[in-house]
Amino acid sequence: MPAKSVRWPKAPQERRDAWRLETALRVRDVISPRNRIAVVVGLGCGLRQGEVFGLGPEDIDYARGVLHVRRQIQAVRGRLYFALPRGKKTRTVDMPSSVDDELKRHVEAFRPVEVELPWGEPEGQARKFLLLYSPLDSGTPSR
Repeated sequence: MPAKSVRWPKAPQERRDAWRLETALRVRDVISPRNRIAVVVGLGCGLRQGEVFGLGPEDIDYARGVLHVRRQIQAVRGRLYFALPRGKKTRTVDMPSSVDDELKRHVEAFRPVEVELPWGEPEGQARKFLLLYSPLDSGTPSR
């Protein structure tokens, strides 16, 4: 017999649907070259937006063909901060060769960006990470 104090969580009112592949590829093809990597990594490796923003050069393991998801960038009332990925768990995801190729081109064309933000919450202690892509970046090519 179920406990009276335990209730099923309510389903969210809003429904979110993933983009159709055609839509995602169209966005990838028309977005600025600096921002293209966010779409490529999100689609190819299944990273969430904040995880893409938190991805650094040391998180890419070309030899093993994987990405290490160690942090994300979150926003609360417009204030950005670093946090662990969803569920407070880091993970390793497979990196298809197409994403590998795009990441190599991206790193060649754009310098990684050092970003300093609070850790864990908007008022947390500041930490710096070198990131491949950041919403704070101006997008200037390195060469």
